Formats: sequence, C-alpha cells, structure tokens
Amino acid sequence: MAKKEPKVVKADENINLSRIFVFIGGILSIVGGLCSIFLGTTLIQIVTGWNVVSGTILPYLGFLGIIGGLFALYGMVKNENTTVILGGILGLFSPSFLSVLSIIGGLLMKVTTQKTAITKLLTYPKGKLLVK
Repeated sequence: MAKKEPKVVKADENINLSRIFVFIGGILSIVGGLCSIFLGTTLIQIVTGWNVVSGTILPYLGFLGIIGGLFALYGMVKNENTTVILGGILGLFSPSFLSVLSIIGGLLMKVTTQKTAITKLLTYPKGKLLVK
C-alpha cells in the first residue's frame, strides 16, 4: 500500500466566491442608490412593490447607498475586508437589502485571509502541509 500524501490546501479557493458576493452587493447598492435619487422610489419597491421608505429623505439615503457601494467595490479591488464590510453597512442605507451580500463577501474575505495566514505557517517550503 502506498502512503497517502497530505492534501495540499489552495490558499485562494474562497476568494472568488467572496469577490462575487462583494461585486453583486456593491453594484446593487449603487443601483439602489441611483433609483432612490433619480426615480424617487426604492429598488425594493420597484422589484417587489413594497413601500419601505418614502419622503424627502430618500435622495439622501440613495447618496449614502452609492457611497457604500463604491466603498465595497474599492475594498474588493484593494483586498481590504474591513472596507468591504463598512461599504456593505453603508449600502444598507440605500435602502437595498441586497447589499448584505457585500457584508457576507467581506466576512468571507476575512476568513480566507486568516486561512491563508495559517496555511502559510503550517506548510513546508515545497507547499505540503505539516498537519492534516
């Protein structure tokens, strides 16, 4: 019987999923903010028909949503998970509940960064794990 080699863990296996979440959440936050400013209604009301918020405060909330979406996309490009999470929280003001995807993506980026650091500590120079 051949001896089993330990499984090599790829460091970037979850980065793609987190970036997809951040991208979708950031774009939808920007679109929700633009709907709030230019159409005078929320993205939720356009899609579902539910009136979540209305009034004169709606353009200001849309502006905050656009800033949050831009923060999330900037954090995705620079690979800064705290900026992504902050952008997702600001994107919730658009009001677009789908900017929660940015927060989830930022948390996935944080977990992936921690896995990568631990994996680098536990690997041989040839890329094999010291522990299973």
